[in-house]
Amino acid sequence: MATAADGKTLFRPGPKLRILGALSQTEGSMATKLEKPLKREIVLNDAPYMLTISPEGLKLVPKGKRNGLELTWKGILMQATMSEAAGGSSGA
Repeated sequence: MATAADGKTLFRPGPKLRILGALSQTEGSMATKLEKPLKREIVLNDAPYMLTISPEGLKLVPKGKRNGLELTWKGILMQATMSEAAGGSSGA
């Protein structure tokens, strides 16, 4: 439990937090599986876009529109493989 300089309690972990903390310490850090689309709004060049990350790939669409740029995970991997074969770097 953390306390401020004046003695007031800042944070008191509840039982759920303690349980989750115990699990994360024993299992290590695990990523969440992407099982359904995840949508986020992003602003590019002062224009709003919707980014959808799904098990199939990525889709970037101007907000309020239906069509936009769509990339599959397989296509992204093939492009990276072609770039490496051509002597490019992956940037990672």
